[in-house]
Parts: sequence; structure tokens; C-alpha cells
Amino acid sequence: MKTTIATAALMILMIAATANAGPDTTWTKVPSELAFDATVNLQVNDIIEFRVEKPVGEKVVLKIYSERSNKIYQRTLRKEKGIELNCDMSDMDKGTYTCVIERNGEEVVRKAITLK
Repeated sequence: MKTTIATAALMILMIAATANAGPDTTWTKVPSELAFDATVNLQVNDIIEFRVEKPVGEKVVLKIYSERSNKIYQRTLRKEKGIELNCDMSDMDKGTYTCVIERNGEEVVRKAITLK
């Protein structure tokens, strides 16, 4: 009889604990040294900023194309850590330029930047 009561009490306790438990809100983030991230932004004074966070051993290529699709800038990165690279476009003609970031031969970012 005591065993049955103890078992029933434990069952009720476990059911109550499970019913009151919220969803698992644990968020696991990949460490920044392993995660690839790339962005292109226009800064003040017509400076195009490339930001790349990448894992070791990947080939990343930064490119800028003119409105006529002529490549006016290219740089290949082979560093083990991320990089922030600023391209001063203040001497270039006003217009829309296309910025591209490639990772291991595959395009991952394409953004049109308009210089006014």
C-alpha cells in the first residue's frame, strides 16, 4: 500500500512538472570563428565597406562592377580570420555599382550601391 501511494505521488509530481515546464529556449550559436558571414554597405564619403567573417581555408573574392558590368575592383582573401575592407569610391563617377562576394567560387552576396 505504501509503495502504491509513493508511486502515485511520484507520478503526479512528474506529470505536474512536465505540464508546467516551458518550451526549450536554449539557443546554440556557432562560434564566430566557424561561421561564415559577409556584408556590403555604403559608408559616408562614398566608401564601400566589405565585411567578411569566414572559417579557415576558404577562398573569398570581393568584386565591384560598374553600371556597364565592367569589373573595376577585385581582391582575393585567403586569411584565416575575418576582414573589414573599405574601398574609397569618391573619385569614381556617380551611379550604381554592383558589389559581389564569392565564397569558394559561389556567389553569396550581390548588392547594388548607388553613389550620389
